[in-house]
Amino acid sequence: MAVEEQIFQLLHQARTETRTGSASKAGLLVDRAEQLLGMQNLPLLEAAIHLERARIAWGLVHYPEGLQHIRKVLALSEDAPLLRAEALSLQALLHNAQGNYSKALEGWVTCLEEAGTTASPDLYIEAYLGIGHYYLYDNQPAQAQLYHSYALHLAEQHTDRHLRLKAALFLLFDLMQAERAEEAMQVLQIARACEAEDTDPAWRGEIHHYAAAALLSLGRLDEAEHELQQSLQINMREQLLWGETQNRMLLARLYQAQGKLAQAGGTLETAIAIASSFDQGFLLQQVCRQLVDLRESTGDFASALAAHESYHRFAVNHRRQLKRNRTQLTPARLAQLDLRLQLVKSRYDLALLKQRGLRQLDNQDGTDILTGLPRRVVLENLLQQWLQQQRSEHITLQLWQINGLTAFNEIHGISSGDQLLQRCASLLQEAARQFRGEALRFSGSSLLLITDRKAADAAARHLQEWIPQLRWQHADVFVTHSLTVTDWNPAEPAGRQLLGRPADWFWPAGTGVPGC
Repeated sequence: MAVEEQIFQLLHQARTETRTGSASKAGLLVDRAEQLLGMQNLPLLEAAIHLERARIAWGLVHYPEGLQHIRKVLALSEDAPLLRAEALSLQALLHNAQGNYSKALEGWVTCLEEAGTTASPDLYIEAYLGIGHYYLYDNQPAQAQLYHSYALHLAEQHTDRHLRLKAALFLLFDLMQAERAEEAMQVLQIARACEAEDTDPAWRGEIHHYAAAALLSLGRLDEAEHELQQSLQINMREQLLWGETQNRMLLARLYQAQGKLAQAGGTLETAIAIASSFDQGFLLQQVCRQLVDLRESTGDFASALAAHESYHRFAVNHRRQLKRNRTQLTPARLAQLDLRLQLVKSRYDLALLKQRGLRQLDNQDGTDILTGLPRRVVLENLLQQWLQQQRSEHITLQLWQINGLTAFNEIHGISSGDQLLQRCASLLQEAARQFRGEALRFSGSSLLLITDRKAADAAARHLQEWIPQLRWQHADVFVTHSLTVTDWNPAEPAGRQLLGRPADWFWPAGTGVPGC
């Protein structure tokens, strides 16, 4: 396996560890990747390593360190728009965590513009969640819900359950703030389906919390209490202060519904004490507003007045902070950002519709739309036709594997990867014409040449001469090639014969070992 591919595998493992809350393990994997890189002059790999270090810094709440790594990524990745887009997305997330909401919003819009329509859905999902978060803090809950709905719609079409769960939780917050319990129950089903053993405890706590909130709104008090206790146990055990504050706000509502008004008031006082240690005013306002309503309902107007004064103080501080963080965004600038965002979203939606149409066409017959080659589903029928037409009783199969294509797509974007595959497919079609064979797309990153056994050696030599002469528009390409040659046995599926054999030839030489 090529060093470049090993590095990308380590970085992919590191990303998985970071997303499941194991940032320290991720750091060790990135250290190994950096050791493999050594003194080689591969700026895009160096940029990818810095990007993972920025993600780890985010997981460890080391935001300034994360931003330093992002600046290095942007300096090293001028020729890799998708890598830059990922860096800009993470940079926006870091700015948001520091309370710099205006920079975060601009960052997400710029990220989507750089990514274009060929970016993977997860980049758009993360950006929509971040943009919705901005509108939530800007006291525009309808706009926040709109973008969180966009994110969940995309996430439901995505294979990554982590992203589906994240989008569902963001939308659940909006729905419960708007007291739309029945819709929240539907979204909860999506969230529950995404739960697994490795789900972050904070997210487990949120799922139980929103279940409790929805059940309480529907009057199912016993079920709500059970879900809330589970959430509170998780948040207290993991010392998750935001989650515990929300739990106590909901617990006060439950006590109020049960007629335990004194306990409800004490619970809200505890929530204020907890939130004061970390919140900048967003949650504190809500707790105080809830306490004002509770005190007024019991006729304790003196306590209600004190709570109202606290609410006013927190609200003023929060508005001051929002104003400070929005000084760069005049109304004209906000309007311009919104226009840019709508344009990017419209283009991406059209691209998704086009892709869906191509997939439907692709499923209607055995032709791969991207390369124009027959797909693997027709392989066995094609081989039988060779025998029936007496073209040859002795058939040789040559599997051309393009290794590192996933890493290439991550760096240069899916459209560049598609162009690479198309060029390889054109070369294989030329070989099929010259040696009176057939060319197929065997899998996402492999192509297949079928020839008469007598022509197989000459076809293999030509491929081995042509492949090294391929030239890509990107100088820093981490793609290697291998050929696996086998004589077809009609008694066994062709795919099994090919996949069970080690490769016979590699380019560049020495980049692989048989069977890798």
